[in-house]
Amino acid sequence: MSGSVAPAQQEIGEGLSLGRAAMQREDWDNALKQFDRVLQKDLTNAEAKTGRAQAQDNAVHRQLLASAEAALARADKVQSIAALSRIPGNSIYADRAQKLAARISAMQRNEAPGNRGDFRITAEEDKQLKQRYGKPK
Repeated sequence: MSGSVAPAQQEIGEGLSLGRAAMQREDWDNALKQFDRVLQKDLTNAEAKTGRAQAQDNAVHRQLLASAEAALARADKVQSIAALSRIPGNSIYADRAQKLAARISAMQRNEAPGNRGDFRITAEEDKQLKQRYGKPK
């Protein structure tokens, strides 16, 4: 009987090790697969339960970050901010989300008229102003 326990324990240890390694590489699909493999052998394994939950959350957060980046590439800042706002501060993607949000915020400031004394005008508006008022002295 003790011979059948050792292979199961070995498989659990291997699954946990592979799951941890997949987490380090941000390979959430493989991490889920490894932790599920462990849970098939031991439904109460705390590390596998925790690892599975983290891998699942991180997969969602990575997808939200990718959605935000794609929305920004389409110049849809509202959609980008909406996706970023769903990434919690304790996520491993929080820093990347914060950097992207700061970039969007800077873009907004640069586009906002009258912000910090700046007033951005288009080339056409500049041309019209020069025609109307001439060149400044």
